[in-house]
This record gives sequence, C-alpha cells and structure tokens, in this order.
Amino acid sequence: MAITYGFYNAVDEDRTYSATEFSSILDGVVEDGVFESIGNKFAVSAGSGLNINVDTGRAWFNRHWTLNDSVLTLELKTAESVLNRYDAVILEIDESLSVRANGIKILTGTPSLKPTYPTIKNNETLHQYPLAYVYVGAGVTQITSGNIKSVIGTSRCPYASGTLNEVTFTNIVDQLVAQFNSWLDGLSTTYANWREEESELFTTWFKSIEGQLTEDEAAAIQAKLDKVTDIYVLNTTLYCTPSAWTVSGTTLVCPSLA
Repeated sequence: MAITYGFYNAVDEDRTYSATEFSSILDGVVEDGVFESIGNKFAVSAGSGLNINVDTGRAWFNRHWTLNDSVLTLELKTAESVLNRYDAVILEIDESLSVRANGIKILTGTPSLKPTYPTIKNNETLHQYPLAYVYVGAGVTQITSGNIKSVIGTSRCPYASGTLNEVTFTNIVDQLVAQFNSWLDGLSTTYANWREEESELFTTWFKSIEGQLTEDEAAAIQAKLDKVTDIYVLNTTLYCTPSAWTVSGTTLVCPSLA
C-alpha cells in the first residue's frame, strides 16, 4: 500500500498531479450521478421526425464532470422496414488515451421482432450511462413522447448524492422520539414517588377528619375517590385518567374531579 496526498506548490516542477488525483478530492463527498438541481437533468424529449432532444444538465461520473448548457438534438437511424428496435440515449465517459472525452450520443439497438435494450458498456476506460431508451417501431418516421422511457434517477443512471443526504428526516424524528421517551420515563418516576407521598398524606388527613363528617359527606367524598384511577400533574394542575375524558379548550380534564 502507498500513501497519497496533495496538494503542494511545485518547486522546479517537483510536484505534478494528474486529473484523477485532482478529482479524487470529491471521493466520499459526491456520489456518482446526475445533479437534480442543475439545469433540466438531461431530460430526453421527442423532436421532429426521428430527432430527439436532450435538455440541459450536469453529471458527475467516474471522477469526471459533464455539463450540457443548451438543448442538444440527436438523430436516430432510420427505422427498419419490418423489425423493431430500442435505441439508448447515453452519457459516455471515454478515458482511453486516444479520446479522453465525455459526450451524449445514441447507442443503436439490434432490430428484432422482440427487441431488447442495447448493451451498456462499463469497463476500465469506457463508461456508459443510459439517460433514456427510445422505442423505434418498424417503418416509423416520427418519434413521440410515448416512445421514450427516461431512466434518470434509477439504478441505471442515479441522481448524484452528497454527504448531507445521509442525515434524513427519519433519523431526526427517531432522535426526538428517543429524547421524549427518556424525558417521559423520568417524569413517570418522579410522578410515582410524588403520588405515593401525597396518597399517604391524604389518607392520614382523611382519617383524621373522617369522624367529624356525616355519613353522607363521607360517602360523597369516597364516591369521588373511587372514580379516580390515576392522577397527573400538568402545569401545576391536577388531572386524572378515568374511563372518559372531556376536553376544555386545549386541555384534557377529568370529569370525576368536577
């Protein structure tokens, strides 16, 4: 293994860097694909006759960027008289020494009664990514929008993504839920301790005055207590959870304490 690094100013040309080394600074920052926010994402549409149009867009594949800043018109080969075919509109990165260029072009498919998509190449120096597939029926002289199937944003030609995409709304919600549950657990423990202490105090007080109450007064108090299954404190106000709650404004209240 070797350690690579960069970049430093050259002294007497002792520091030189390749295009690959320069582009590698984006490794782990940008994942290959078409940028959703730049141009019209290479949208493919029907033109006149056998022409198709590729709209503006920018992409990053194999450490190379490709920018199309105006509508590009490409012409399909003449349709077969009997057989059908699929053509592919591709974005191509050719790293071979004799080419070293990117482009958007037509990859013509094989005519057949049951045609299939053209084979997309991806080897050491040639990388092809389909933007759309175009069905060229036998004898047709006009391509329509119904003949075009866009594959931008699919696994065949994904959208570019960055490190910020790793933080999703779901992750944020999960964190908030975990924090709320932790807070609720702490509140429940505090409430349980408070309830036990208050219950003992109330029982002691009630027994101290029970002999001073008439039978009707004692029965009325006991009847209210029997309805309460639990008591909560919210913003210094007592609430309970009997069999049925009522709503007062935006507050749930216990009818048994009325």
